[in-house]
Amino acid sequence: MRVDAFRDAAEFKSDMDRELRAFKDSEKVPSQERIYVAGEPEYEKTKYHREHGVPVHVKVWDGLRKLANELGIPFDLAR
Repeated sequence: MRVDAFRDAAEFKSDMDRELRAFKDSEKVPSQERIYVAGEPEYEKTKYHREHGVPVHVKVWDGLRKLANELGIPFDLAR
């Protein structure tokens, strides 16, 4: 969606920044260390997996290795 079709984009960004800060500065639930906004947990998980790799269940890993062997494709991925 093009925000600038409805209002000035810089004003919208400024308003959103203010709203996000208000959310983040809100009182936290006692058992939580921080407040997340939409998409933030997914962003952090993606960033972690890019740095450390994506976990693959052992049965999936073994299936991929078997398939690669059947197709004659080298399976030299790091585990």
